[in-house]
Amino acid sequence: MNRAIEYIEQNLDGEIIPAEFAGFVGCSAYQYRTRVSLTRPIETSLDTRIGSQLTDSTQICLIDDSGDPGFKLGSGSTPYFVIACVIFDDLQVAADAATAIRAARIQLGFKREYEFKFNKLNKSNRKAILAIAAAYDFRVRAIVVDKAQVRSHEMRTKPDSFYNFVIKEALSSDDTLEDAKVRLDGHSGREYKRQAVACFRREINSKSHKISDFRYVDSTKNDLIQLADLVAGAINRSKQQDKTDHLEYIAILKDRIEEIWDFE
Repeated sequence: MNRAIEYIEQNLDGEIIPAEFAGFVGCSAYQYRTRVSLTRPIETSLDTRIGSQLTDSTQICLIDDSGDPGFKLGSGSTPYFVIACVIFDDLQVAADAATAIRAARIQLGFKREYEFKFNKLNKSNRKAILAIAAAYDFRVRAIVVDKAQVRSHEMRTKPDSFYNFVIKEALSSDDTLEDAKVRLDGHSGREYKRQAVACFRREINSKSHKISDFRYVDSTKNDLIQLADLVAGAINRSKQQDKTDHLEYIAILKDRIEEIWDFE
């Protein structure tokens, strides 16, 4: 564990990070470089910063979606629904990537509390943030659902059931997860979340212990969930062939994409 992360773990109550822990962000592909001082109060714990405490678990999986789970096709619902899993096999790398994304806000002129979301960013900012993040070692596994192909009445009429089913399929199909900490962008109410977590743990861990900890988190405070949003958005955009930029974002992620499963 490097000194910066050790310091953050030991000082979670509004301490100031020493200037020696200034962050450096670099990505040769797009030449986005900056040196940003991190000498400001820490507003949240490392758990909200990267979605996990640095404990014995070595994997963290960040999940977000793109599109909506509705089936009013042709009347407002999106034709595709994407669940993207961004997997870091090294928590130190995850922490470094989160720091780089946080630094990118300053470099790109955003307020430090601004939430990066694919649909809120313009083309140049999407590419800049993805390029910065892609310099770090993570894996992308995703599932893409063409909703026109879904025939199940329950899936088509119960958005929560459809949403949970796609997440379960994405995690169950990943044989690389082992005692992973899973962080998911928060949805619905507290009771729904409690039931969903119990269901995921029971069904996904039925044959092997893929998940050690599963939590819903606030995406506004989690830099890596925001990365998962951008990744999911990039994959969804790649399916929209009427968009002139439909392949530009996924091209930046080509070395990070392990599998994109077109669910049928």
